[in-house]
Amino acid sequence: MNRSNLSTRLGCLLIAALLPASALAIDPPARETSRFALKTNYLQQSDEGIYELAFDNAHQYVFAAVTDRVNREANRGYLYAFNPMSLKIEHRYEMPYRAFSLAMNQPQHRLYIGHTQSASLRISLLDTATGKLTKTSDRLSFKTPNAADSRFEHLRHMVYSQDADTLFVSYSNMLKTAQGTQPLHRLLMLDGTTLALKGEVKEAYKGTAYGLTLDEKTQKIYVGGRGLHQRDRREKAAGAAHHCPQEHAAAASQRAESGGRRRLRQGLCRRLRP
Repeated sequence: MNRSNLSTRLGCLLIAALLPASALAIDPPARETSRFALKTNYLQQSDEGIYELAFDNAHQYVFAAVTDRVNREANRGYLYAFNPMSLKIEHRYEMPYRAFSLAMNQPQHRLYIGHTQSASLRISLLDTATGKLTKTSDRLSFKTPNAADSRFEHLRHMVYSQDADTLFVSYSNMLKTAQGTQPLHRLLMLDGTTLALKGEVKEAYKGTAYGLTLDEKTQKIYVGGRGLHQRDRREKAAGAAHHCPQEHAAAASQRAESGGRRRLRQGLCRRLRP
């Protein structure tokens, strides 16, 4: 072996000795588990499907409204309570009907469960401290003239106002007219304790309410649908909602339906104060 080859090999060994072991490893080191790592758990039955979620601050549960998606005529629903850290199923409660929407009354430890389809049209009340179902409302159905079909009658999303002790529930139906079927929308008001129907907010919004949320500080309810509508809970007697100008709603609608797929449609609305 000549001196040149020997010097080259010794130089390579010296460089290798100076490098850290991780630099020479073929496989990368194991990554540290992030606190944002995805965790998954499953329902007890493959026929079941999750709809809305609600978090109980006091008892630290993630509640999930669950419906039997396969045996629709059986009209079965469940309420799951998950551990928020591990997603372990802590409780599974049977509901009187299919469960879809949820709203939480945090101070009173009450969870409202919406049975939204035409076969049910009721709201149930669960005491989250005991896990007991304490009440189910009367059927929230209306004898509307020219109703197209009873199957179109639905309840949708809900939001609870602690200041008013009122549960706001979105309602939709279809009417037969000379121009064809036309939608009918209402924002119902239920007593937060008795679940009795107190009335409705007149002309709260024009399209289907795909989402409701409440700003507890200002007591304004925001309705997401065709445009973004804003409703002041304290002015419900006035019977008018604050909403986007029609041209803004139309432009948002065109953007949402591009590509042949329904997307979230939103507009920018502000209430103008004198």
